[in-house]
Amino acid sequence: KSQVNLINSWNSPPNQPTFTNAVIDIQVGSHAQLAYYTLQIQGEKAYQVINTNCYQAEHSQVNSYTFTWEGELIRNNLSFHLQAPDAQSNM
Repeated sequence: KSQVNLINSWNSPPNQPTFTNAVIDIQVGSHAQLAYYTLQIQGEKAYQVINTNCYQAEHSQVNSYTFTWEGELIRNNLSFHLQAPDAQSNM
């Protein structure tokens, strides 16, 4: 059984217009556990769209946590793809 903590941090400068459009694909293997943290520390003029796809094998577990500060527009699309029995996802 394997375990990993993954921290994804997004930062932008204050008072600077920024735009981020990202796609993240995560594969979680059989009997694996993932704790996935997203930290969005954005300036007040930041626009961000994040599409995260998590593909899970049998008996895997994913716990996802998102923390957002500031930002003009922040959109998070989080999709779990349970590809086998007994996969578990938590938001």
